[in-house]
Amino acid sequence: MAALCCALLCGLTLHAASPGILASLDNALTRGDALAAHALTAELIAASPVSYDILLGAGVRLAQHDLFQDASLVFARCVNLYPAAFEARHNLALTLVALNRSREALETLAGATTSTASERIAALHLMGVIQASLGDTAQAESNLAAALEGAPGAENYASDLGLLELRIGAYGKALRTFQTGLEHHPNSPYLLLGLSAGQALQGLYHESIASSALALKNDPSMSLAQLLVAFTTYLSGDFEKARTLSGAALRAGNTDPYLRFVHASSALHLNAHEYDDLILELDQAIGALPRCVPCYVARSKAYQEQGKLPRAIADLEVVTNRLDSTFGQAWYRLAALYKKADNAPAADAASARFHELKQEQINRDADLLRQAMLRKPE
Repeated sequence: MAALCCALLCGLTLHAASPGILASLDNALTRGDALAAHALTAELIAASPVSYDILLGAGVRLAQHDLFQDASLVFARCVNLYPAAFEARHNLALTLVALNRSREALETLAGATTSTASERIAALHLMGVIQASLGDTAQAESNLAAALEGAPGAENYASDLGLLELRIGAYGKALRTFQTGLEHHPNSPYLLLGLSAGQALQGLYHESIASSALALKNDPSMSLAQLLVAFTTYLSGDFEKARTLSGAALRAGNTDPYLRFVHASSALHLNAHEYDDLILELDQAIGALPRCVPCYVARSKAYQEQGKLPRAIADLEVVTNRLDSTFGQAWYRLAALYKKADNAPAADAASARFHELKQEQINRDADLLRQAMLRKPE
């Protein structure tokens, strides 16, 4: 990259880009050769002249293969050469969001000129996406809703608005948004998955299971749908089926740490005795999710069943001292464990703390599902 910048700044001889460069890029991307794709990106950026269509096509291809850094360079070159082109600026801003450079994306989109209704709607949608990434959820919701109203058949518009509504806790709104999107795209696994998540977060477990099962029917490899159907089955209290579903997904190669929690915790609810295996599974979940309160509670139970009271106590102390001091059930269990360990003062203090706390308002397992469904993609 430094050599390329130097070449541009020093005015070295530049060569025109051939349309064949797109075929070469397609070939590199099909092979999964990121180095070749990067070299072709450098060639494209250094070329002169280079057409708008070639730059736009190359940027789209790179972004579709998650090579966002290279895509951003190509789109930036396109914007530099064709500053009035809305699509180039829109795509650059979208790529910058994918690179977690939302402030730059905002500045890029602010310079866009829209000349058609569809461009104005697209700009509204992307502005909402950027605002959501910056934490301005109220304005983001307003812009995303306006964009969806202008283009009710846009699948990603419904998905983005629905996910934001889930994130801010507006579950009823989210269900309506996903249902509206499904009227136009009844087999969309992404809209079905969003609908299923909203139903689960409202406690509509059976409806959620049906929606996520339909999403899996349309896309059997959808790992997030595998997690959702297993987790929702677990929340419904069907631990045997949850263990079966989560186990099948894990054996199929889905290593999601939330799925490991569901599998291990279901087994503990079923009084399984493979404690070493369950503790190992929870170790892996906690390694990936160091603030997972239900994971520590589950591992504490496994240690207790093994008779390892110090370790069982230590896991609950992580919860009460570092992660969630208002979790009454953790204090309740700690009081019992301190008593077993003949630590009467600590048992009395834990019991007193439990009685100080108001009745639990949060289902920690359900809250863990919310975290799983709304996490940022890696």
